[in-house]
Amino acid sequence: MRLSFNSSDDPGTFDLPTEQREFNRKLRIFDTLGPFGARGSGTRTIAKNRAVGGNLYSQHLLGLGQDYPEVTPENVAAFRAAARRAGLVAVDEVNRKLHPNARPHMHVQAFPAGTIPRQVYQQIGVQIREDP
Repeated sequence: MRLSFNSSDDPGTFDLPTEQREFNRKLRIFDTLGPFGARGSGTRTIAKNRAVGGNLYSQHLLGLGQDYPEVTPENVAAFRAAARRAGLVAVDEVNRKLHPNARPHMHVQAFPAGTIPRQVYQQIGVQIREDP
């Protein structure tokens, strides 16, 4: 599915199948770089993403995000380094200051937050929120 977007800076297209294939290739590389436990949530529907409290513009909605719920606190640094080596963006989804003893919920995604144009999300049915 080729999704189009327009902005004043960069009119163009976002080729979702190509991006998904590249993300999956990077995930395979990432999985060889360390034992980070079983994969958790991957692609989500809009309803599922809402139910789990996911970000409105979560890359899970595009098949470009993957959770790893079994990462131990000792492996967070190795997880981040392996993600960088594989060309992925790592996110620690547990606020360590608020929950110092909580097990990290690590996540990798294809692009840094805010990189994918909002119009791409709108085309799959995400209601774009107006910024204040």
